Amino acid sequence: MKIKNFLILIGPPGSGKGTQGKLLAGVLDYTYLSLGATLREYAKRDTREAMQVKESIDNGHIIPDDIIRHIFHETITLIKPSNGLILDGFPRDVHQISILDEGIGKYRVDRVRAAFIDLPKAQVIKRLAERRGIEARADDTPDVIHTRFREYDEKTHPLVDYFDRQHKLVRINGDQSIERVHADLVRKLTHE
Repeated sequence: MKIKNFLILIGPPGSGKGTQGKLLAGVLDYTYLSLGATLREYAKRDTREAMQVKESIDNGHIIPDDIIRHIFHETITLIKPSNGLILDGFPRDVHQISILDEGIGKYRVDRVRAAFIDLPKAQVIKRLAERRGIEARADDTPDVIHTRFREYDEKTHPLVDYFDRQHKLVRINGDQSIERVHADLVRKLTHE
C-alpha cells in the first residue's frame, strides 16, 4: 500500500482537531484517521490489551507505544487508498516518532506535514466542559481534563518543536471560529 501524504494534527484536547481533520479530508481528498476514536472503539473489545487501553483512556494517560504500534498498523491496513492520510492524535509524543517513521517507510509516504492548532488552556477547559455536556465522554470529566492537558503539555507539545525543526510545521490560531480555523489550515497547507 502506498500513501502519498501524511498530515499530522497537533493541538491540545478540545482544540478542534477532529472537526478540522474531517473538514480537511474532503478538501484535500485525504482519509481522516482519529487514533483517539480508533482507540475508544478498540477499548470495547474483550481482551486484556483492550482493557489496558480503556483504563489509560479513562484516566487521561497516553497508551503504551507497543499497543499504539499494533493498532496504528492494523488500522492503516483497513483504510481505503486516497491522496493522503490525516493523523489526528498520532504521534502522541516524541517517542512515537519511531512508529511514525516505520509507517513512512512501510507505506512509502512522499510528504509529511504537521499542523499545530494552538489554543490557550482556559479555552481548552471551557470547550471540553461544553463537549462533556453534549457527548458525555469518560475522558472529559474535570479531573481527567486536567490530567489530559498536563499529559499534552509534557508529552505531546514537544512535537511542535520537533516538526518545526524539520520545517514541516504550520501554526494555526485555534481561538477563532471553526470556519476561520479551516480557512487558515487550507490556505497554509495548500499555498506553503
